[in-house]
Amino acid sequence: MKTDFLFRLDANAAVGAGHLMRAIALMEQLQSRGYSFAIWGDVDSIYQSYLEKLMSPVKSNDDCLDAECLIIDHYDSLSHTLEKWPSSRPVVLFEDLDERRCSEISLVINALGDPVNLTACYPGASIYCGLEYLLFRDKVNQLAKRQIGVERHDSILISLGGSAQPVRINRIVDLLVKRFPQKTIELYGNPLGVKKNSNLVECGFSNDFLRKAAGASLVVVAAGQSLLELAYIGARVVGIVVADNQLECGKILAQQGVAVIDDVEQLPQEIEKLTGTM
Repeated sequence: MKTDFLFRLDANAAVGAGHLMRAIALMEQLQSRGYSFAIWGDVDSIYQSYLEKLMSPVKSNDDCLDAECLIIDHYDSLSHTLEKWPSSRPVVLFEDLDERRCSEISLVINALGDPVNLTACYPGASIYCGLEYLLFRDKVNQLAKRQIGVERHDSILISLGGSAQPVRINRIVDLLVKRFPQKTIELYGNPLGVKKNSNLVECGFSNDFLRKAAGASLVVVAAGQSLLELAYIGARVVGIVVADNQLECGKILAQQGVAVIDDVEQLPQEIEKLTGTM
């Protein structure tokens, strides 16, 4: 059966969950309007709890291209992705690479991009730039407006998403335990390869992460979508650049006063800047 929207994305230990979470935010809005959708890509089973309430089927190959609109949030070759896609149907691209080119895209959303450059890369497409285009989760807006009660607590939260980052996480935990030996540290995301620690509680993937982070004494996250959202709701957060596509996001947020580092060893310095209110 043809769906209204098909999302091309992956969510696994290699790329993390950022693309999926961005898609889910949009799916929630589409679902409330009665639209149907499916996912085309490699999605690990650990993310299924996020998809259950949306009843979104996951396809592993391009035999599922029977949809009214394709939404791409993936770094694969666009020509390969669109090889079997009917040219008469619209394509939406979430782009943060600024280096691909394609004339078959209908709409490009790049929160931090240059409209002039994107217009040259995607002739004929509508171009939307600005952080507000990535902040459309109802949960984020409600927390920012304090429409949801935020329970304050003394825990420290860590989330580097779903990608496997054991070396970074282990070092972050070591630095935090040294600075806060009595605090509980909650790890959200992928725990593969992470050392056991009496201070550390593994929370896996939780729909409650954003609310918990809003009330935490400190949050350490990757400098991607999560950092954008947590900075927006006013959480006490430090972002760590863990991928090249986070460099520009981190740079812009740092200019706005958000704590962003590109080396885990810089974490104690950022913590010291925040301890006056902790």
